[in-house]
Amino acid sequence: MLVRNSSRIVILAIVCMALILTSCQKDPNVAYIQGIWSHEDMHLAPIVGEEHLITRWIFDRGTFANDACCFLGETSLVGSYRVMESDENSLTLELYNIDGYQGPNPISNDAVTSLKITFQDDGTITIGRAAGFIRISDGIGD
Repeated sequence: MLVRNSSRIVILAIVCMALILTSCQKDPNVAYIQGIWSHEDMHLAPIVGEEHLITRWIFDRGTFANDACCFLGETSLVGSYRVMESDENSLTLELYNIDGYQGPNPISNDAVTSLKITFQDDGTITIGRAAGFIRISDGIGD
């Protein structure tokens, strides 16, 4: 009887360890986005008196920062993210604990939104609807 119970305990321990180890594996998409990504939209630069838009996203182990200037006014946001969905070509994040401003509007700490990131074959990413973000720095906290 003791042998039978101890073998069940060993099997249960192995199953628990397997579950713990698989839950600790990092999502390769989350690992890939770590760092600083930049995008420049030059569509208004040729018009006298207009500027281009520079957008930067920083992803660092569950936190994010987003800065943009100047076409629509300045944006400066910081907050946290968690993965909502991840597949071969895209990653959808939930952004929360957001603080900062977008143009003249302050963003409250209770704001929550989603952000879709699509991976392109050329190594760039599309964030939301803006394509062509290039990595300018690898992971921040590595």
